Amino acid sequence: MGFTGVDYYSAMLLASEIGDVTRFPSAKKLVRYAGLAPGTRQSADKTVHGHIVKEGNKRIRWILVEAAQHASRHDPRLRGFYLRILKRRGYQRAIVAVARKMLVSMYHVLSKNKAYYGEKSELLERKLKRLEWKATHSLQAI
Repeated sequence: MGFTGVDYYSAMLLASEIGDVTRFPSAKKLVRYAGLAPGTRQSADKTVHGHIVKEGNKRIRWILVEAAQHASRHDPRLRGFYLRILKRRGYQRAIVAVARKMLVSMYHVLSKNKAYYGEKSELLERKLKRLEWKATHSLQAI
C-alpha cells in the first residue's frame, strides 16, 4: 500500500492475483503474466513490437491501469515519466507504461522486501488507519 494509487482494495486484489512473487524468476515474467508486455512479431530479420498482449490476467491489468491514472498525477517520479511518454505516444500508452513501471517496482519491492523509494509515510499511515477503522466498524455491524 506504499505505492501512490494503491489502496487496501488494490493491494488485496494484487496480492491475491499475484500470489507469492518468488514464483516469478524476473520482473519481465510478472509483467508478461499481467498482460502488460508488448507483443512481438518476428520474421527473418524483422522484429515488430506491437500493442500489449491481452493474454494476461485482466484483473491485475485493470487495477494497475486504474492505479496508474492516480499515480501519474500525484507521484512526482511517475509524473515525469508519464509526461515524457504522453508527448510521444499519447494518453493510453502513457498510462499503460506507468502501470508496467509500477508493476516492475512492486516486483522489486516484494522480492527484496524493501520499502518503495517514493513511499510517503504519512499517506501510508492514513491508509492503514482507514483500513483499521473500516475493519473495526464492519465487525461491529456483524
